[in-house]
Amino acid sequence: AARAAAASALGLPVSHEIVLRGHDKTVLTVAIDPVGKRLATGARDANVRLYDFGAMDSAHKSFRQFQPDEGYEVRALSYSPNGDRLLVATAAMFPRIFSRDGEKVAAMVRGNVYLADAANTTGHIAPLTAAQWHPRKSERVLTAARDATVRTWDLGGSKTNAWGEIESLDVIKVKNARGTKVVPTAVAYSADAKLIAALAEDGSLQLWPAKSKRFAKPDTVVRDAHGAGDNSCLAFARDGARLLTRGADDTMKLWDLRRLKSPLAVLPGLENLVPTTTCAFSPDDKLLLTCTSVRPGAGTGSVEVFARDAVERGDTTDAACSLKVAPGCSAVALTWHAAINQIAVGCGDGSVRVLFDPTASKKGALLSAGRAPKRRDASDLIQAVAVHNPNALPMYREAD
Repeated sequence: AARAAAASALGLPVSHEIVLRGHDKTVLTVAIDPVGKRLATGARDANVRLYDFGAMDSAHKSFRQFQPDEGYEVRALSYSPNGDRLLVATAAMFPRIFSRDGEKVAAMVRGNVYLADAANTTGHIAPLTAAQWHPRKSERVLTAARDATVRTWDLGGSKTNAWGEIESLDVIKVKNARGTKVVPTAVAYSADAKLIAALAEDGSLQLWPAKSKRFAKPDTVVRDAHGAGDNSCLAFARDGARLLTRGADDTMKLWDLRRLKSPLAVLPGLENLVPTTTCAFSPDDKLLLTCTSVRPGAGTGSVEVFARDAVERGDTTDAACSLKVAPGCSAVALTWHAAINQIAVGCGDGSVRVLFDPTASKKGALLSAGRAPKRRDASDLIQAVAVHNPNALPMYREAD
């Protein structure tokens, strides 16, 4: 009751939930299209599943399942600004673009692995780690990979090879303090699309102006933003003043974009065992959210919610509310959709929990929660079978 009261006081739409099942392994990424009609999920089982809130019944089954790259886990999903396409990044080397119905519409080129300088090849040459669609441009996407590069791509066809595969537009080489390659593990555009930010495997936070003509060096670098490892996420506030980062060092940090020398707040004790563990701002920027990990069967994965004002003042580093959403497994990926006011959380058991409040949320999960599954007519189970009479075959006919 106390947790429910805390959630209500914070304006969290979590009084009800539906559970979407289908994946066999950990769900690593979730995305909801801009209008809130469709949900896409990607997992370690290499599958993408598409759900249509308006067409689902209470069985909550996906209407489409596909493997973008057979056998490769799905690391990131991102819808285009108008929701007509879906960017998919797997642990393979090339991002892909699918229609909202799951049909492949474009593929990026694979780079030349024999070239020593990644800037001289037109695509990634190592597994992808992260990806995001440009928040305003429908023909621009951003990707990162283990080849130590971040790349932008123009889907309008300004750069393609002879087979119609899209070549990268800009190449950003990510480097450590010694000037050698370091893997970018998370990447994002700012809400106004003026900045590109990356978290790297060495713990550094690096930022570039998105309209830069050359990306030789980042404008801003924080070398010790987090510890070394699969630092999993960064998220910009919509007000353009703050940045959240999620580290493999079991912390989440809040940063002032005007003064990045040290974080405004460090929130410790948030276990992170999955390389895509998400952090996010609420739609009004007043709350900070992140998923937490547990060892399989050893606890309950949660979404920890912090009040931004209290954290910035230094009043507390404790969560204002803890949402226990993943019994026996980790909570990994989350998105809070502003238009429908619902929170989708991908979990370690392959499920996705969609949290909502019937009084504060709109459409989305509400459309299917009370809709009974369609009854199957018995005639649907009967297949037409061709019956052959042996005596009608020529070999059995008596000669006249």
